[in-house]
Amino acid sequence: MQSSSPCIDAGTDTGSLPPTDLDGNQRVVNSTVDMGPYEFQSICLNGHYYEKIATQTTWVNAKNAAELMTFMGYKGHLVTVNSADENLFLTNHPLLGNGGANGLHYHWLGGFQPQGSDEPDKGWSWVTGEPFGYDNWATNEPNNCEGWEDAIIFDHGFSDAGKQWNDISSITTMAQGFVVEYEYQGTSTLKEWT
Repeated sequence: MQSSSPCIDAGTDTGSLPPTDLDGNQRVVNSTVDMGPYEFQSICLNGHYYEKIATQTTWVNAKNAAELMTFMGYKGHLVTVNSADENLFLTNHPLLGNGGANGLHYHWLGGFQPQGSDEPDKGWSWVTGEPFGYDNWATNEPNNCEGWEDAIIFDHGFSDAGKQWNDISSITTMAQGFVVEYEYQGTSTLKEWT
């Protein structure tokens, strides 16, 4: 982890933790736990790796933190879900959603709606710039209920494809975390959120 990583001293030390992490490093430093790669166990689907970060944060802060993270030389970004299989994998993996109702509840995805898009369901994009060709919106979502819902969060119930999505304001602090996806990005650049 880089010394500038926002994950340093950003974890939680609640619950019963072993004294060292998976690599034998001391877990609690400066009275708290670094979240991120030290605790990472390989969660892989189709050459992409995933990590769930449990921290209360806004979408913008989650996006920025995810883009500073790396794993095995792969750059991180908020998760982009491109198929029902991928959404179900995230929902059911024991280190991510664990198949339960609350495993990914209120965790940010990398979907956003640029300003000026037709509401409520036009213009949705992924932070990577890849096509937004799959969705798992909950019934009656997206709905722009608050008049400024511009980011995607795991919320509500389940479909056959796993945990459903909701549109919510990117500046809310009610999120309980975010999911990072690590993949080789070659020469592509991450799409700017405006």
